[in-house]
Amino acid sequence: MRISAIVLNTFREAIREKALYLVVAFGILLIISGRLVTPLALGEEAKIMTDLGLSALSLFSLLIVVLVGTSLLRKEMERHTAYSVLSKPVRREEFILGKYLGLLLTVTLAIFLMSLILILTLRMTTGKWEPVMLLGAFFAFLEAVVLTGAAVFFSTFAGSVTSSLFILSIYVLGETSGSLKYWVDRGGSQLGKGAVSLAYYMLPNLTALNVRGELVHGVPVTAERIIFCFSYSLLYAFATLAIAVLVFRRRDLA
Repeated sequence: MRISAIVLNTFREAIREKALYLVVAFGILLIISGRLVTPLALGEEAKIMTDLGLSALSLFSLLIVVLVGTSLLRKEMERHTAYSVLSKPVRREEFILGKYLGLLLTVTLAIFLMSLILILTLRMTTGKWEPVMLLGAFFAFLEAVVLTGAAVFFSTFAGSVTSSLFILSIYVLGETSGSLKYWVDRGGSQLGKGAVSLAYYMLPNLTALNVRGELVHGVPVTAERIIFCFSYSLLYAFATLAIAVLVFRRRDLA
């Protein structure tokens, strides 16, 4: 009950942010603008729209986490609302979990809205319904599960700008984790290999959560991969939130 109250309060705070509406509007505009290039697609309209739309889902979900999520906890601290909440019978882990779920609910709603626009735009462009786009939206949601956890973690000890830079760096490195794996397998000095290996296993493997190539080219996404990615996202988010709770417990809020 206490967590649900924090979730709803966080959600209300998030949807008041003007940046949220600006990001979602740009995402929808980018999806719709894909129709402008379809006359030049030479029969590849569906592939171009799918690629552009799914890329927009991933990119603008990231921007919501960066622009809205990283500032939520910081604003709570600056306005001293966190102090009043924690002065009540609310444990710090409940506070962190409520903030996480409230932000994730906000990002999920934005993903749903942009996915709906993408499906309708594909329908108008190709004349066919593309329910497989829901799978793309699901994987965008899994990315958000991971990145939102990271945003909450960084917000427990860093400012908004620093947290945003951390999240953007994690996103870029996570999307290129395959390259890190290549350097680990290739070898080199033990020290360098150990450092790269540590980074590979600590950073989120966003490459595994990227199914845009498969959906664009009509390659089936196996049930095993869906289950693995779902489990991986939950475990990674749980780990980051557990560390966030440990950090937040050590903060002096007096």
